[in-house]
Amino acid sequence: MKRLPLLPVLAMLASCAASPTPTTTTTATATTTATATPAANATTTTTAFVGGTVITAPDAAPIADGVVVVVNGKIAAVGARGATAIPPGAREVSCAGATVTAGFWNAHVHFTQTVWADAAHAPAAKLQAALDDLTGRWGFVHVVDLGSTPDTHTLRARIAKGELRGPTILTAGMPFVAVGGQPVYVKEPILPTLATPEQGRAAATRTLDAGNDLVKLMTASVVAHPPPPVMPVPVVRAVTETAHARHALVFAHPTNLGGVIAARDGGVDVLAHTAPATGPWSPEVTQSLVAAKMALVPTLSLWRLEIEQESKATADTYEATAIQQVRAFAAAGGQLLFGTDVGYRPETDPTKEHELLARAELPFAARLAMLTTAPAARMGATNEGKLAPGYDADLVVLDGDPTRDPAVFARVRMTVRAGATTYARQP
Repeated sequence: MKRLPLLPVLAMLASCAASPTPTTTTTATATTTATATPAANATTTTTAFVGGTVITAPDAAPIADGVVVVVNGKIAAVGARGATAIPPGAREVSCAGATVTAGFWNAHVHFTQTVWADAAHAPAAKLQAALDDLTGRWGFVHVVDLGSTPDTHTLRARIAKGELRGPTILTAGMPFVAVGGQPVYVKEPILPTLATPEQGRAAATRTLDAGNDLVKLMTASVVAHPPPPVMPVPVVRAVTETAHARHALVFAHPTNLGGVIAARDGGVDVLAHTAPATGPWSPEVTQSLVAAKMALVPTLSLWRLEIEQESKATADTYEATAIQQVRAFAAAGGQLLFGTDVGYRPETDPTKEHELLARAELPFAARLAMLTTAPAARMGATNEGKLAPGYDADLVVLDGDPTRDPAVFARVRMTVRAGATTYARQP
């Protein structure tokens, strides 16, 4: 999708409403219903990640000088070095000075850059470099693509075959908008519109029949001439009921409070952004979102990236409002998922997002949960999100202590999915 300048319209909306050592395994186990893990090798290999501070789950105490033993793509043992046996012949990866956690999710990405075009024939080296920059170097072992072309299916097929090292990918295919809701920043393609419940049911069926894993709605869009049209609740409800009958989630891009309410009342599962255009959320709105069991992807860093070049004051307001929404949502017990909208935006480094989530006064455990246990639970990935025996061996080795500095979440030494290294930083 081609992007056009967004800043003038947003302003109008405010008034309108270790040394890396590769590891290999013999068994590939799907981490989602949609994508397979890296291709298997012929010889069983046992790998032990030793000497780092191991944080097995957001609510678990760190294990100093810890060990994580991986056998056949699964975690076999976790514990302190002196209390955890390392099998004879295991390959040891030193994690000295590092922190080891479960692998990360990015619940809002797009594979829309030109590098992914013709993914079936593009050179593997070209695609691998782009995958590393988008996902692996930041610790992401699972991503949720909220709008792209069929090339994404080809990309994940090449990952599943072992031609590329990369994350599992859940994809929504092409998003749907309300009548008159073509986003001003999307020059092409023209997004499909939904006007009636019948169209909503057909769209959800068509999306899932095409091999996509979820459905993306833009319940309100940033349009050229605000206020944006809001997708009617009966249309939203028709989409969600159809998707839920097939055990698929529905994400919504809300833009403003009207889009948030339409998503809530229509049964949407996940808000793909905060919605600072129409100001802070009231306690009543916040509590209603939590009561509806919705999850929220904050994308806090997006607003300044989109707006600051034209208006620093507006960027400051949007960022502060989005932080308020996240803080209130978390305080009310809402489920937060980490996401950056990378792919729509060219910036791949998530450091600022980690720092803004800390500024929102989310404790370390909550921020780690956003990256691990919360998305795993929301996506129904029962054997992911923790470092525990029997779980998929998805892990990240971080240089430093993320409990003290949120930026450490982006200082990745190594990323491992299903026991296989998908990224290892070069010395």
